[in-house]
Amino acid sequence: MRWRRLASAVQRRPLPVLLAAGVALLALSAPALGMPLGFADAGNDPASSTSRKAYDLLAEGLGAGFDGPLLVVGRGDTDAAEQLRIGLARTAGIAAATPPPPSPDGAVFTVIAFPTTSPQDASTAGLVHALRADVLPRLSERTGADYLVSNVKTCGSVPGGHTEGVPSRMIL
Repeated sequence: MRWRRLASAVQRRPLPVLLAAGVALLALSAPALGMPLGFADAGNDPASSTSRKAYDLLAEGLGAGFDGPLLVVGRGDTDAAEQLRIGLARTAGIAAATPPPPSPDGAVFTVIAFPTTSPQDASTAGLVHALRADVLPRLSERTGADYLVSNVKTCGSVPGGHTEGVPSRMIL
């Protein structure tokens, strides 16, 4: 009998019930807006675990960004590739950048840049934004090459993932 009265009340006034259900769903889903979506690493493990101890030793020896390198892909000549490596190595927040091996046809190259901060650090997301908004566009203007930066561990936690705010000519 109780369910029949509830069903009758919903049928008589469906809009308030719909609004109440919508508000309840929004309230329950609100915490998901602040949820970081990047991949976790062993730095999130308990300090007493073996994997965390190994991670801490590697981070101490190689730097906090050793397990979350940034992949910067470019399309251009060998000079543009070397200019990219040099530019990245001089960028604040990057510990090191690898030499750019070209693709078999020589048109595309990849530089691996190791940030000074871990993938979960907000500074790493800031570094990706700075590369996209400032460093790579200026380098692109100077060399005429196209560049794109990504990181498997951080792109989910960086708003817009791979391409937000990147001029279309910079998207490979």
